[in-house]
Amino acid sequence: MSLGSFSSKTFEVSQNKIYTFDEYSREIALNVEDQEVDGDKPSTYIKGTNLEQISFNIKLIQSSSINVETEINDWKSICEAATPYMLFIGNNPVSNNKYLLTGVSLSDNNYSIKGDQVKSTLKLTFKEYVRAGVKKEEGTSSEAKKAASKKTSQKKKSSSSADSMSDEDNARVTALEDSVFGEE
Repeated sequence: MSLGSFSSKTFEVSQNKIYTFDEYSREIALNVEDQEVDGDKPSTYIKGTNLEQISFNIKLIQSSSINVETEINDWKSICEAATPYMLFIGNNPVSNNKYLLTGVSLSDNNYSIKGDQVKSTLKLTFKEYVRAGVKKEEGTSSEAKKAASKKTSQKKKSSSSADSMSDEDNARVTALEDSVFGEE
């Protein structure tokens, strides 16, 4: 009987295999920002919902159907692949969105005399995956460059005529800034 699945892994109970999870936890929260108000309590700005987070444990014990080290390596590979999958509990998806396995923690480890891992508890941590994000680089956006260019131009215009460039040089600088940062 299938209890759920993620990627190529199926949680199940059968005559030959017991592969279940416990301590299931699901976090659903709002993304809020406190905004200061002089002389009063802050206002609360609700940005939206946070991505859901799920965690649960899998207790692994070496048997004819479960190799503890193989299972650990399989979950590690799924995590490092950074590929989102649907998470099913029973026959139903947990959400309309996929989940990303973000963490695999090991505890309660036991080893045989030969050094083989024969028992372990895996804590798996998942984060809801809605869409791929883009790395943000601070201080390099075109808007920041335009703002810096505008401030520089305003400073140049407000400086005294003795310190300022000729009209021809100023036109060249403005043309260069427009070609690099785009026209305002």
